[in-house]
Amino acid sequence: MPATPTPRLLELFRQLKPLVAADKWSVATTRVEIDICLEIKSIRDKDRVLRLVHARGWPVTINFSSLLDRIQAMHPDLEDMMKNKQARDRSVVGEQFMDELAVRGFGHDFTKLASMRQVPGELTDMARPG
Repeated sequence: MPATPTPRLLELFRQLKPLVAADKWSVATTRVEIDICLEIKSIRDKDRVLRLVHARGWPVTINFSSLLDRIQAMHPDLEDMMKNKQARDRSVVGEQFMDELAVRGFGHDFTKLASMRQVPGELTDMARPG
């Protein structure tokens, strides 16, 4: 349970109490329980990302005048994600990066990219920070 529950999570628990009292095995009860699990996951994911953002000294708001420099600075991280599965798994942008590769026709397993001598510019030129 999050230390600071969101208003939505508190409301979901309020909805759950009478449903469980009426029929804890009902579809309505299960739906609210699933919503609670999803809300808790969302809170944990947000907390994890914010801890990472603060630990790495990343800005919480976007300064558009420095955005291009920040994107270009991601080049080493993108190369590391291509070569190292653990780096992809740890990365805030890893999942989005993998989806973008698939959309651009590079697949999900890096076989095609692994055979290249350098990262294609289309991947780093269009990169966006997490």
